[in-house]
Amino acid sequence: MKKSYSIPTILAEQYSFQRTVTELLAQKATEWGVAPEQATLIQGLSTTYESKYEAASNSQTQSPALTSSRRAAWKPLIAAISDLYNNNLLYNGAITAEDQDALHIHEIILGARTPYDAPVSSPSISMSTEDVSTLHVNYTTTASSKSHRKPAGVAFCELACKIGGDAPAGIEECTAHYNISHSNQEIVFTPEQRGKTVFTYARWVNKNGKNGPWSNPITSIIP
Repeated sequence: MKKSYSIPTILAEQYSFQRTVTELLAQKATEWGVAPEQATLIQGLSTTYESKYEAASNSQTQSPALTSSRRAAWKPLIAAISDLYNNNLLYNGAITAEDQDALHIHEIILGARTPYDAPVSSPSISMSTEDVSTLHVNYTTTASSKSHRKPAGVAFCELACKIGGDAPAGIEECTAHYNISHSNQEIVFTPEQRGKTVFTYARWVNKNGKNGPWSNPITSIIP
């Protein structure tokens, strides 16, 4: 069973989303096995973001500078939340179905009627550094291809990553997983991860839930 999570794109919904995450984390971090320092980091980033949000939303104090400040505060917060989801929450059996709904965690439905065979090739991927703390994932079917379209029947490109430290001895050491549904999709990292090396394997997953072979690893530096 594969799972994913969704982050709202509407500003007010983003505010509510991060508040739900921080409130549940304050109540259940120990139960979910989240390290105290990680919970404290997110709580602090949330407090900063909410103060910037309120100032930027106040009709008497609104200004381009305050809007920019709010956006700047959102970036490290959502990076820390994304790290929490990918490494602690997505496949955490201690989280109830009700809390999964509140956290926007959902199963990826892969039941295509067409009986696609498992992919026989692996994607060729690269990481571009367009923004701070962010890597954009670009994939093609082969290293020589110029098309960024997925093969027929493929739902997404799955990445398995090891962030920082020595190169992994194998795929089992790559515990951070990301599902990339379109080329140039971004992965946002925390400020503390800047400068670290990311070791990444990739494979296609088709609409029937069948996996292709893993690619050779590539390395990237978090900007």
